[in-house]
Order: sequence, then C-alpha cells, then structure tokens
Amino acid sequence: MTLPKEFVLTQPREFKIELLEKLSKARDFMVWVEFSTILLDAPISEGGIETDVIKNIWDKHNKPIK
Repeated sequence: MTLPKEFVLTQPREFKIELLEKLSKARDFMVWVEFSTILLDAPISEGGIETDVIKNIWDKHNKPIK
C-alpha cells in the first residue's frame, strides 16, 4: 500500500497523530513506517510532525526489544 504524500500532509495534525496512535496500538509496523516516514521527511511548515512526537507515540504502545 502506498500512501499519497500530498494527501497525508494536507490532513489536520490531530488526524495524523490519531492515526499514528492507532497504527502503533495495532502494531501495524509496515504502514506505521510508511506513514511516519512521510511525516518525518516533510518540514513542519508543510505538514510534517516532529521526530520526538512520532517516537513517543510508538514508544508509548510498544516496548523496546531487548
């Protein structure tokens, strides 16, 4: 599945964070990576989200592998 970058970046910040939360809880890693990469690659002024916000969402729902 390929998400259209322009579509992702034009969504409201709250929607993007909520989707990241849902993907993280579901442990849908492949879609999580694709979605978060789009958000990380884009400047915040163009719809991207800060690295720390994205990392904290994943860490909140997934324990690190030891």
